[in-house]
Amino acid sequence: MNIDMQYWIYCLEFSPLTLITGDHKQLKPSATVYELSQKYNLDLSLFERMVNNHIPLKTLNIQHRMRPEVSKYVRHIYDRLDDHPTVQDRPNIQGMCFSFD
Repeated sequence: MNIDMQYWIYCLEFSPLTLITGDHKQLKPSATVYELSQKYNLDLSLFERMVNNHIPLKTLNIQHRMRPEVSKYVRHIYDRLDDHPTVQDRPNIQGMCFSFD
């Protein structure tokens, strides 16, 4: 989600604490004009900019959505990612004739 700069300025100027959530390892933003993207670093997300500027961040390490057979494919992206116990024993998906294992 893209938030206009004037809203960020307002939040940062008038709020003693601003909490934002996101993932700096998700897909990068894309700009229509490649030259402008390169000149102004428009291919960096807000969260990538924050990480690059050493702004403190907290990373969630437990995922609650993906089956373990799927989450294993993103473990190389995240330093530490654990499956919540609620995703361990999900029933097989109807219509699937193969296993992800």
